Amino acid sequence: MQNKVDYLYERAHAMMKLAKLHLYTTISVVDTQQEVHMYHGGWSGDKPLLASKASIVGPGMEAELRNTLDPKEAIAMTPTENFALGFGYMGGVRVKLHGNNDLHAIVSCRGLSQRTDAMIALMLIHGLNNDIVLHHVGFIYPTLRDMNLAIEAAEDNNHVKAIKKVVDAKQRYYFKISGERKQRPCWIEHFYNEAQPTKAIYWDLVTPNPLKLLEFIANNTQSKINKYNPDQNDAIGAIWEEHKNDTTLGIIVRSNWWDIK
Repeated sequence: MQNKVDYLYERAHAMMKLAKLHLYTTISVVDTQQEVHMYHGGWSGDKPLLASKASIVGPGMEAELRNTLDPKEAIAMTPTENFALGFGYMGGVRVKLHGNNDLHAIVSCRGLSQRTDAMIALMLIHGLNNDIVLHHVGFIYPTLRDMNLAIEAAEDNNHVKAIKKVVDAKQRYYFKISGERKQRPCWIEHFYNEAQPTKAIYWDLVTPNPLKLLEFIANNTQSKINKYNPDQNDAIGAIWEEHKNDTTLGIIVRSNWWDIK
């Protein structure tokens, strides 16, 4: 279990760093007597330059779920009811661990929009019992100029040319970086769709049962699942949430790994 908790915490950091976002993340394992057996807490991604209440609220949500622990509950989320010291934010989730009814896992995320915090927390805790690997982080641009400027900067910083993929009005550029597993790299995608210009950042994840992950998130946040009609290796669907500065954040999922060449 310690290895899984460590891995989830490291994944949260990698996801935020690659997306150039800041998220205060806590992951703990507690028993029915509220004793803490494992705990990680800190900034996922680079620490923001300005002080943030997220570093207070994030651990506070973990404490909220720990202090309101009901052994009979399979899952609980913040904000909880009848807890006077709660912050009233979404972004915390607690679940029973499979195979051990005495232990519960708690994940709290704070720093993005509340609904995005909850989406990330649910994805991370789902990973305790399900294999989830980051395939790429995608940046979607509202204009072709915005994308070209970002690619130029990335090529200068990385001293490597992007891999270009163009299909009809859709332009994609990829940079390969070291991934979570040595035999499989991770990618950064820059994407512009002339027919549907928008501003978004997303995490593309590979998991054996992608619909199960989307339904787990949607059932606990009342989010909408966007289902696709995939070809082989394509993503089967996504969940998108509003962030700020007219930016949308999302999770896209697929069941098969594909290499970008």
